[in-house]
Amino acid sequence: MRLKVPFCLTLFTLLLACVCLQLKLQAGTGSYGSIQPIALGTYYYDKGLCAPGDAGAVNSFRARAGRLPAVWMIFQGWTGWNKFPVDQAKRAKAQGASFLVTWEPWRGQVNDSAFSCANVASGRYDAYIRQYARDVRKSDARVLIRLAHEMNGDWYPWATAYKGGPYRQNGNSPQYYVAMWRRVVQIFRQEQVRNVSWVWAPNIFFMNPANSQSSQIRDLYALYPGDAYVDWIGLSVYNDGTARQWNSFSNLFDSSYRVLTGMTNKPLMVAELGVTEQGAPRGNSKAQWIESTFLYEIPARYNRVRLVCFFSRDKTSFGQANYSLDSSPASLRAFRTVANSPLYAGRL
Repeated sequence: MRLKVPFCLTLFTLLLACVCLQLKLQAGTGSYGSIQPIALGTYYYDKGLCAPGDAGAVNSFRARAGRLPAVWMIFQGWTGWNKFPVDQAKRAKAQGASFLVTWEPWRGQVNDSAFSCANVASGRYDAYIRQYARDVRKSDARVLIRLAHEMNGDWYPWATAYKGGPYRQNGNSPQYYVAMWRRVVQIFRQEQVRNVSWVWAPNIFFMNPANSQSSQIRDLYALYPGDAYVDWIGLSVYNDGTARQWNSFSNLFDSSYRVLTGMTNKPLMVAELGVTEQGAPRGNSKAQWIESTFLYEIPARYNRVRLVCFFSRDKTSFGQANYSLDSSPASLRAFRTVANSPLYAGRL
C-alpha cells in the first residue's frame, strides 16, 4: 500500500534541506561538497519598461528583489529594433552585471522562409551580422549571445522539429542550423570580438506526434555546433499550469539536463525559467515552486547549473500567462528570499 506523506511533513523536510544547503554553502563542506554560488539573472519587463534599458524597470526590480541581478537578459530580433544596444550593455557593466541577448533571426512570423537556417547560412545577412559584431566589440561589456534559441521546437523560423512525416519546420535541418551558427560565430571572430560568449540553448524536450524523445535526443546531438563554437549551454523551462499539467522543476528538467551534460563539459544555464500561479494542485503554489526549485532542487541535484535567468513578465495580453515575479505577494516573498540567499550570490 502506498502511504501518503502529510503535506506539512513534506514542507518541513524541504525547509530543513534548504537550511542544510545554506549552511553547507557557508561552510564549504557536507555531503554535497563545496557548493559554488550560482548567478541569478532575469528578463524583467514591468508596465511597458524593460531592464536594463529603462531606469524605471531597474529600480522596480531592485525594490522588489532587494538587489540587482548578476545578468540582465533582453530579447532582440533581426528586424525593426535590431542594432546592438551598446548603451544598455554599458549600463549593465556599470552595475557589475553581464548582458545576455537572446538574438532571434526573424521578424515575428513563425514560417518566414526568409529566416530559414539555410538562408542565414548562405550569407544573406552577413552585413547585418558584421555590424552587430562591431557594436558588441565597441560596448566593451561582458556580453553573452543566445543565438536562435529553442531550435528543437517548432515555434520559430529557425526551428528544426518535425511537423509530420519527414517534414521539418520551415525546411530546416540540424545540418543547416549548425552551418548557420558557425557562420555567425566566424563573422564575430573575423571582427575580433573578444567580449562575447555564445550560448546554445534548446528547450527542454519538445514532443508532439511527430517528435519522440529518442528523435529529440538524436537531434540535440546533431544540432550542437561543437565545443569550438559554444561557450555555454542552456535550457528553457516553464511550469505553465495554464497550458499543461503542473509539474516539479526536476521532472521537467532532469532528462534534458542529463543529455546536454553528457554531450559537453561547457557550463550550463537555465536560460529561461517561468512559472504561473494557475494550475497548482492542492497543497502547492507558485511561491512554493520557486523556493523548491531555487533553494533545493537546483543546488542539490544539478551542480552543472551556474546561472538561472528568471523570466518575469505578465503575458496574459498575448493569450499566455502571468510569469511576473510579483504575480502574488507570496510569489514576491519567495523570489526575494531566493535573490538574497547566498546560494545565488554568484557572478559570471
